[in-house]
Amino acid sequence: MNGLLQLRATWAATVLAGRLSPALAARPAARLWFTPWRVGATPTSRQREAEWLAATEPLTVPFAGRRLHGFTAGAGPAVLLVHGWGDHAARLGAFISPLVDSGHRVIGVDLPAHGASPGRQTNIFEGARAIAAAATHVGGVDAIVAHSLGGAETIVALERGLRVRAVALVASAVRLTHAIEPFARMFALPPGAVTGLQREIERRFGQGVWEELAADRAARSLDAPALVVHDRDDPQVPFADGERLAAAWPTATLHVTDGLKHHRVLRDPGVVTAVTDFLTTALGSTTDETSASARLLLDT
Repeated sequence: MNGLLQLRATWAATVLAGRLSPALAARPAARLWFTPWRVGATPTSRQREAEWLAATEPLTVPFAGRRLHGFTAGAGPAVLLVHGWGDHAARLGAFISPLVDSGHRVIGVDLPAHGASPGRQTNIFEGARAIAAAATHVGGVDAIVAHSLGGAETIVALERGLRVRAVALVASAVRLTHAIEPFARMFALPPGAVTGLQREIERRFGQGVWEELAADRAARSLDAPALVVHDRDDPQVPFADGERLAAAWPTATLHVTDGLKHHRVLRDPGVVTAVTDFLTTALGSTTDETSASARLLLDT
């Protein structure tokens, strides 16, 4: 069964079970939630990404008995590109050449169950561990550029010990609770399915998972310089969440855009320049030091 048929079958089972009881809906709803369904790329996007990746070299990262696939280019302070849910590292390819040209090494890795990397289901905690594993594998990273849910995963990794010298968060997810309603609306899920999903998430990770994954809470204890980029018209992560994250992070600056929404913001020339300039200044203004270590507790 291909991905689209699996998605339709899982959605149908979730809707049907949700009309009967939350308990019956929990498992199919969780499968719908924890599976990063891969939507086919357009010829235009494939060509654009191929051009971005032309000057890179393949990279593989050992992780939990598997190998994550990615790329690397350039030399200098290391910048890790972290993609969002259901996406892949090449989506952030517009940053590669500008960062390389400004004297950085760029690393991109498809997280578990994403892009070319193996797996069927995943979660934020596994994504955070994979980010730390990628950083460790390349000898530490100095900065991270993260998009969407990748921003939330990055913050989990930082809170658990990953050390970097600067972070740029583009359209970053902030509150997991805020993702439930758009998810339910996108799949037209009945209330019973939503309740079942929430209970299943709590069963797997504990009732405190919602606060544990609150990026604005975690940000209060982070001290690396941060640039928070958020579009006023983002339909997936409310602009108010971007404001909340920037306000909570002690050293953050908020960069506001209009009309770029959730994905186009990643390839906007103004955003690419703002992120590149921010990282160049943040990394260049720090006295010489070895790349940050990438230790992360892996017992979650």
